Amino acid sequence: MTIPLFGEFLAAASEQIDAAVSFPGELPASARPAAIQQLDRLISALARYDADITLPDEFDPAGPPPTGHERAAVNTRLALLRAAEHAQLAARAAASARAAGRHPVVHHLSGAADHLAAGRDLLQTHLTPAGAGAGPSPWAPVITSPPVTTALIAELARHAHRLAPWMSQLALARTPDPAVPAPASLALHTASGWLWAAGPAMATAALQHPAATTRRRLLDAVPASTPPPRHRPDGTDTIAGLCAGAAITSERLRHAMPAAASQSRWSPAATSLSWRRDALAAAILGHTSELLLRSLASRAGHRETGSAIAADLGRAAEAARQAWPTWRASRTPGTS
Repeated sequence: MTIPLFGEFLAAASEQIDAAVSFPGELPASARPAAIQQLDRLISALARYDADITLPDEFDPAGPPPTGHERAAVNTRLALLRAAEHAQLAARAAASARAAGRHPVVHHLSGAADHLAAGRDLLQTHLTPAGAGAGPSPWAPVITSPPVTTALIAELARHAHRLAPWMSQLALARTPDPAVPAPASLALHTASGWLWAAGPAMATAALQHPAATTRRRLLDAVPASTPPPRHRPDGTDTIAGLCAGAAITSERLRHAMPAAASQSRWSPAATSLSWRRDALAAAILGHTSELLLRSLASRAGHRETGSAIAADLGRAAEAARQAWPTWRASRTPGTS
């Protein structure tokens, strides 16, 4: 199973936007209402990305002055929010018109909005329900780190730079279109102006961190947070294959733990019998771990440079020896 990467959605959205704004000539009047509708979706998607980036709640006048990155990020959020608001007004004003959605430009704008929305959903699989901060996924601190958020801001800036002049031309089309009322054109033109403002602000924020290539690679490499498929040993697995299977099992357990934790207090399976079985399983795992650790310690002791490792493994084996009998005893009612 191939796990989708965030960079794949970014690349697809970028291609669709480039194809839309590269359409030669003026957009036909029959396609303008549908194009405005899709622009509303697209700009809203850009604004949601920026809204997910964690910013200071407020700047303390008595504290240190905000950094250039923080000022640029705040200006970016404001500009994209205003652009999304006016794009929505334009879409509402043009909603009564009959939209022809088969034009290639409309198709490209719709595809770009879909890919950006899917990419944002991918990022959200790593984060908390609030949409920011370190969640259960090991990728969460990477996604919310300044270098990666800066790479995302830079990508948003590129889209804003590409869309703003094209939207302005669409709003001020030479051929009048009775299907697109004047309020829709005015709101669209205002939205393009806010995109013009968002572009430089985002570009300024992107320049605050070096190593642009490295941070973009990190952003592109973010995978979807989905559990890997189950790997069942078939008796022919090599040691490397068993190690890979153990890693897969651990990852599947990590995905299952949040859901299990939220339901643990109300689980109907949490009976005295299930607790005794859990204790027996812990005793078996502990005893097995002790045997494995003692075997590894014995092998390490025969190597010239393995004395320190052997000592550490021996202490771990002794800890396991002291733990697993207690688990075995606790499975029997009336014992401690």
